[in-house]
Amino acid sequence: MEIRVKLHSTLRDCLPPKAKGRATCALPAGATVVDLKQHLKINRPCSVAVNGMEVDDDHYVLQPGDEVHMFWAIGGGTGRAIYGGGRTMSNQTKGFLTFLTVMVIASLALNVVLVWQWLSFQRQVQEMAQMADLAMTQAVADLSEFQQTTINITIPVNQKIPIKTEVPFKDTIKVPIHTTIPIDDKIQTQIFIKMPDFGVDVPIDVSIPVKLDVPVNMEVLVPIDRKISIDTTIDLALDVPIALNISETEFSGYIDRLRLTLTSFSEAIANTF
Repeated sequence: MEIRVKLHSTLRDCLPPKAKGRATCALPAGATVVDLKQHLKINRPCSVAVNGMEVDDDHYVLQPGDEVHMFWAIGGGTGRAIYGGGRTMSNQTKGFLTFLTVMVIASLALNVVLVWQWLSFQRQVQEMAQMADLAMTQAVADLSEFQQTTINITIPVNQKIPIKTEVPFKDTIKVPIHTTIPIDDKIQTQIFIKMPDFGVDVPIDVSIPVKLDVPVNMEVLVPIDRKISIDTTIDLALDVPIALNISETEFSGYIDRLRLTLTSFSEAIANTF
C-alpha cells in the first residue's frame, strides 16, 4: 500500500533535498507508524498526525492512502487541543504548529518584499537597458555620419626655409658671333719672273699691302658641365587649404571596429532583457 508522508522542520533531512520533505512510501498491508519510521530511518523523537489527527501510538495501523505528517518533538506538556475535524492534539504539537505558522507567515512576508524589490530592480534594469540601447543606436548612427564627413581646414605656414645645395648643370650653349675683323698689313712674298731669252726664272721679293674688313657670322657651341652652389633662405608665408575625408584615413578602420562593438553590445542587451 502507498502512504503519503510530509516531514517538517529538521526531519526533512531524512529525505533527499529535492523531495522538499515530501514522499510516497510503499509499505506492506498492516504496517504501523513504527514501520513507517523505520522505513524513513527516523530514530529521533517526533510527533505524528495521520489524516489530521495526532497519533500517540507508534503501533497505530496505517491504511492505504493515509497522509502522515511528522513533526520534530518539542519537549513539555501532555495536554491536548482541537486539531482538524474535531480531533485533539497535544500542547507540544500545537506549540510547534504555532511556531511553524509564524515562520511560514514571516517567510511569505519576506518573500513578498524580496519579490517586490526584485521586480522593481528588474524594471529599473530594463529601463536602463532601453536607455543604453537607444544611446548606443544613436552613437552608431553618429559614427556612420562622422565617417562620411569631410573636414576642411587651413594650415597657416609662415617660416624661413634655408636652402643649401649644389645643382648640377650640364648643357651646350650656342653663342652667336657677329663681328668684323679689320686687316691692315703687308704680305711679304716672292715671285718668279720667267725670262725665256736667258732660260731662267728670276726671283723678286715684293711687299703687298692688305687692308680690308673681314665680316664674321657664326655660332660657337660652348659646352658647360659644372655644379652651381646655392646657399640662401626663402621666406615662406602662405595658407595651405586641406580637405580631409575621414573615410579615406586610418581613423575609418577604428570607427568600423567601434561601431561593430557597439552593435554587438546592443544586441547582447536586447537578448538579455
